[in-house]
Amino acid sequence: MFILSYNLFRSISASCLCLCRSSSTCCLYCFVSSSSPRALCLASRNGRAVMPPGLLEDLTEVRAQWSGNRGVLYLYPEKLPAGQSGARTFRQAVYLNAGKRTAPTPRRLAPLLTSAAYQYPIWLSRDGRTLYTGLYRKTLSKSCDDLRSATVIHTFDDCITGCRDLDNGELLVATGNCGKPGALWLSSKGQTEWTRVLECSSENAYFTNSWSLSAHGRIVVASEYGGKTPPKNARKVYLSTDYGVSWQEILDLGGVENAHVHGCAYDPYESRIWVASGDSPYNAVRYSDDWGVTWTTASTDLVTSIVPLPDCVLFGTHHL
Repeated sequence: MFILSYNLFRSISASCLCLCRSSSTCCLYCFVSSSSPRALCLASRNGRAVMPPGLLEDLTEVRAQWSGNRGVLYLYPEKLPAGQSGARTFRQAVYLNAGKRTAPTPRRLAPLLTSAAYQYPIWLSRDGRTLYTGLYRKTLSKSCDDLRSATVIHTFDDCITGCRDLDNGELLVATGNCGKPGALWLSSKGQTEWTRVLECSSENAYFTNSWSLSAHGRIVVASEYGGKTPPKNARKVYLSTDYGVSWQEILDLGGVENAHVHGCAYDPYESRIWVASGDSPYNAVRYSDDWGVTWTTASTDLVTSIVPLPDCVLFGTHHL
C-alpha cells in the first residue's frame, strides 16, 4: 500500500488532483505546489494504490478534504453493465490518518428519545437526515426532525412492505402481501408522481423491507419473498440498471417444493450480485459477476440477510 505523508496530503485540493491514462497505465497525480508544480503518483494500476484494487480504472472524479491530521479522498467511479452510459454516482471514500489509510471515525451519538406516535420507521435516507415511515401501512411519510413531525408523501392502495431512496433523489417502494402479487412503485418528478414498475410472479410473493431490496447508484436488485409451495413459490430475482425504471429477471429457482428466495444484495465494491435462498435441502448462497447471466454457489448455509462491506460481506443466518 502506498503511504501518503501527512504534509503532502494537507496540500491536496480539488483543483490539484489529476487522472492520467494511456493504453498501459492509469495514474492519479497530485500537484503539491501551484507555483512550482511537482507531481507525485498517489495511485496507479500496477498496485501502488491508496484505494481498493480495480477502482482506479473507472475513476472519473477525485476530491480531497481534511480536518486536523485526518483526511479523506473521495473517489467517484461506477462500474456499469456493458452498453450502459450516463452519469456515474458511486462514491468510494479512502480515509487517511496522518497519511495512513484507516477506517472512518464513528460519529459521536447523543441519545434522544422521541415519541414515534405510532409511525413505523421503514428506511433512513443515505444522508442520514430523512426517516421514512409507513411500514405495513398504506401511507408513506417522511420526517426530517426525528419523528417530531411527518409529511405525507403518498398513499398506496396496498400495504407498504419496503422502501429505498435512490441516488437520483427518487424513491422505490414495495407494496403487497395482501392476497395479491407484491409490486414495486417508482417515484418521479421529485417524489410527486408514482409508476408501478414491477410485479411479483404470484400472489404468494412480495418484496420485504429486510432482505428484498438493494440499491446503489443506478443499480437496483429486488428478490421475491414468501411462499414455498410451487408453482406459486417466491422464486425470482430481478435487476434494474436504470434506477428502477425497467427490470429484467435474472434468477428463477423453479417450481420446487420448499424452495424460495430469502434475500439479495448488490456489492458495489466487487460489482457482484448476491442471492440467498432456502429452505433445506435447498439452502444456498449464490453470486453472479456478469449481472445474472451465470451463478456460482458459495455456500449451502441457511442465510437471509446480506450486507456487503469494503473488505468483507456479512451474512445473517435464518436462526441460531
